[in-house]
Amino acid sequence: MNTLSTFDTSVPLCVDLDGTLVKLDTLYQGIFHLIRKKPKSFFKLFKWMIKGRAALKDEVMRRVEINAHLYPYNEELLTFLKERKDIGQKIILVTGANKRTAKYVADYLGIFDAIHASTNETNLFGKVKRDFLQKTYVNYDYAGDSIHGLPIFKSARAKIFVNPQKRLQEHQSDLIIKSNNNFLRSIIKSIRLHQWLKNILIFTPMLLAHQVTNLKSVYDSLFAFIAFGLMASSVYIVNDLLDITADQSHPKKRNRSFAAGDIQIVIGLYMIPILIIGACMICTLFLPSNFLFILLIYLILANSYSLFFKQIVGVDIIILTILYVLRILGGSSVTNDVISEWFFAFAISLFLSLALAKRCAELVDLEINYEENITHRFRGYKTNHYKFIYNIGVISSIVAIFILSGYIISPAAQNLYSNTEFLWVSLPIITYWLMRLWYFVKKVKLIDDPLQFAITDKQTYIIAFLILGIIYLSI
Repeated sequence: MNTLSTFDTSVPLCVDLDGTLVKLDTLYQGIFHLIRKKPKSFFKLFKWMIKGRAALKDEVMRRVEINAHLYPYNEELLTFLKERKDIGQKIILVTGANKRTAKYVADYLGIFDAIHASTNETNLFGKVKRDFLQKTYVNYDYAGDSIHGLPIFKSARAKIFVNPQKRLQEHQSDLIIKSNNNFLRSIIKSIRLHQWLKNILIFTPMLLAHQVTNLKSVYDSLFAFIAFGLMASSVYIVNDLLDITADQSHPKKRNRSFAAGDIQIVIGLYMIPILIIGACMICTLFLPSNFLFILLIYLILANSYSLFFKQIVGVDIIILTILYVLRILGGSSVTNDVISEWFFAFAISLFLSLALAKRCAELVDLEINYEENITHRFRGYKTNHYKFIYNIGVISSIVAIFILSGYIISPAAQNLYSNTEFLWVSLPIITYWLMRLWYFVKKVKLIDDPLQFAITDKQTYIIAFLILGIIYLSI
């Protein structure tokens, strides 16, 4: 990395916080942390905004716990600052962030000689910050990221651009420090394309009705798959924004795009309506109105889950199960293939089991990795709920197998399949997969979402291939 070796150390180096020292906007993170903590606070935000930006920052940050040790810091910049401090240059934190945030960050890092930040009356931003620096220090070096800091850069001796915005890069600098990951890759990561695997359930009504050769059903199901994926991705972003603080305390989830600061929170706010509008346009152009109705129910229910229901023990499991079932109902609505009551009951029992397995894995993860951070993250569950949830999950899997047995001997199956005797072979195969899943939960080998387990498990692909082969032989 380049250094400013030609500059003497008599002038202080002033450093911005949001987007510079910390790779995200701490105010936005504070807002989402507050909404997660107290959803009703969302309506108070408008009242605070009327008072001005400085008042908004103060009202939000005095209501949330500031975890400076969890923020995603720009490590390249930190290294540079420590090098400058070692050779005698004073390092000053000058930020538009609230004074509480600045103090916690400064106390945690321990490298600053002074702190200047926004109060409940003054927003230390743009020209206000420039005037303050000129009055306090006369000459100064400045490190920042935003085009809004251009007045400050113009009056600075040394101009240090840190992960600069595109418009800022058009201006002259003495040093550029970049550390962000590839933006496009981070965007793709944030919409969680691997989670779209759940939407394969949309194809099940068509497959079970033996309409694979019906091109209209295939096309309609494909459009429904994409629309559901876009809508689900908008929900994942909402969930990630609400869980930023919690994710930052998790050894794996802290690498998510928003928690790591690889994408600015405001970008996520733009992405959400774009994804929703894209899903609705596909529905309007290619799919029946009843599918759009199901998709909107999913949107409302999934976001309500993120905001409220995931905090309520038991209710969260039911909501997760319903979200799975809505995918099957959506598939049925676009192809007009009727779902057997037996299969519907099997699906509910199966998805209930998977939702319970997910909770068990999270409880194990909680106990192993971040028990000290339990107040940040976890819903209404405690580790002593594990045994009960595990037992109910295993029972749900057993019930699913019995219901599948009932489906095989039901008139619905007899009418659809010429050789139902082959379907009996699927029972031990599905039983093996479910019992293996719960064995991994028991042995603490499943420490993630069951979907992630399925994606990375070779045996799951073999089992899926065998089941498809059995269905083909049974037709």
